[in-house]
Amino acid sequence: FASNATHLVADVGGYTSAVGANTGSVFSAVSPSRLLDTRDGAGKVGANGTTVLSVAGHGGVPVGATAAVLNVTVTEPEGDGYVTVYPCDAPRPLASNLNYVAGQTVPNLVAVRLDAQGSACLFSLAPTHLVADVAGYFAAS
Repeated sequence: FASNATHLVADVGGYTSAVGANTGSVFSAVSPSRLLDTRDGAGKVGANGTTVLSVAGHGGVPVGATAAVLNVTVTEPEGDGYVTVYPCDAPRPLASNLNYVAGQTVPNLVAVRLDAQGSACLFSLAPTHLVADVAGYFAAS
């Protein structure tokens, strides 16, 4: 629903199999845990910059997890832009997970497949701080 005429874009972020299926992944929630906060000294991600986030083995996510659910927040961006979260072993997709304007703080829930090292990449178009909290993970059933 939109109260005014607007354009909409919808990107598929993934799927999960029906409960009890023999294939697919099983979701496990974890207590929210902060995995990344560039305000803690790492500094802002630069323009057209990518940050590698190690997820598996941190914040209650076991080594071997196949995907993670993250709450990713952009704060204090220096310009308009977007953040794309994706597996580091894949090309960056032509889709965004967060869109922002200069000075805005924007969070969004993101489900992302993890690479073989258990990591995800976060790309930002404009210089900004990034915060990522894990909410759960998927593991092979």
